[in-house]
Amino acid sequence: MLAFLKQPYPCETTNWKSIIRLAFLIGLFVASFLLIFQPFGLQQIPTAYKFPLITGYGIVTFMCMLFFNGGVKWLFSSYFDESTWTTGKEIVQNLSILGLISFGNFIYTVCIGGVTLTLHSFSLSIAFTFAVGVFPVFFLVIYRYNKLHDKYTTAAAVMESNISQSNLEFAKNDPSTIILQSQYGQDDMEIKLSQLYYMQSADNYVEVVFQGEEGIKKQLIRNTLSEIAAQWSHVGIIQCHRSYLVNIHQVKRITGNAQGYKLFLDEGKMIVPVSRKFGSKVKEFLSE
Repeated sequence: MLAFLKQPYPCETTNWKSIIRLAFLIGLFVASFLLIFQPFGLQQIPTAYKFPLITGYGIVTFMCMLFFNGGVKWLFSSYFDESTWTTGKEIVQNLSILGLISFGNFIYTVCIGGVTLTLHSFSLSIAFTFAVGVFPVFFLVIYRYNKLHDKYTTAAAVMESNISQSNLEFAKNDPSTIILQSQYGQDDMEIKLSQLYYMQSADNYVEVVFQGEEGIKKQLIRNTLSEIAAQWSHVGIIQCHRSYLVNIHQVKRITGNAQGYKLFLDEGKMIVPVSRKFGSKVKEFLSE
């Protein structure tokens, strides 16, 4: 179990539109569930007040989801970094959201006179929520992990089989020279395609990693990954992650996990991640 909790897991990064939509759907589900089944004594609410009061639980759930995904995750953005995200962190995150919603709905219940504010009633509410919710949280994380892991490991094996010897020889011997242009034309970089490994975003710059005369070297140019990819994707320099471009001809091995793919360059000495967003593009180039 401890080994499973340390396995890589995708950490979703969403915009406000997605955050609001997700919060609305979960709030709608909670309100609908409570209106239909009326558990926890909700059937005792007078009919005239039943709909607005029970709907309030959905609104509280909506607000709690907004607060966590739009507030907590923004304040502690460095913690929610996919490069360090694991199944254990995903479970803790889901349980934290569950606890926050439980707390919010308990306070709401107190406000509408459904329960007295005591330590005992609060403890019972939280304990009951976790008793009901902890197993679905574990199950869903395990299910999604296995599904994604199988998907990406299988696809990685297929892509690796498409790395032909001719491509490897091309990366090693191709004499083509390309020019990586800077935004202001002051630090353009001319380099052989066979020497280029990958590029990584570095604030307002792009860090170019390549084979120099005395080993691996790095050089900064002022540009964006998208601009460089637009110039040179036709020769196999493609964006595989929001922070990486890779020379696809330098890829020697591919592995997959629940987060996506890993590309191994320079006999496995360098590892470049492939995010789910750009996975199809990598597959397309390798199939060609």
